[in-house]
Amino acid sequence: MLQYFIPRRQEKTEPVPTGGKLRSVCEIDARHGKLPRTMHQHEDRAEIILVTGGRGSFNIDTGHYLASPGDVLFFDSGILHDETTIDGDLATSCLGVSDFQLPGRRANEMVGRLYAPQLSRRAV
Repeated sequence: MLQYFIPRRQEKTEPVPTGGKLRSVCEIDARHGKLPRTMHQHEDRAEIILVTGGRGSFNIDTGHYLASPGDVLFFDSGILHDETTIDGDLATSCLGVSDFQLPGRRANEMVGRLYAPQLSRRAV
């Protein structure tokens, strides 16, 4: 697994009105996608996951989603989630983002509980 964290700036900066900071970039190849995962959450960031290979099973909050290459999943901050390979070849790319707020949503929330946290290339 390759994981890159964006260093925090030491100097104070004014918040940008549109907000948003890139906190981490992670690429998990099929070799590391086989490692066991546990349910976890991130209070300080939301995550955007792109499935780049294989097939995976994703538990997000109280829902269960099957994903294949080209699918995108959204994990809002504070939401429990995990991922498991189905065929042994799950590969993903992930962006961790923070310090944003969309109109009508809480901080670091992309989809909330009213919308499905998956965009599937199979959707019509």
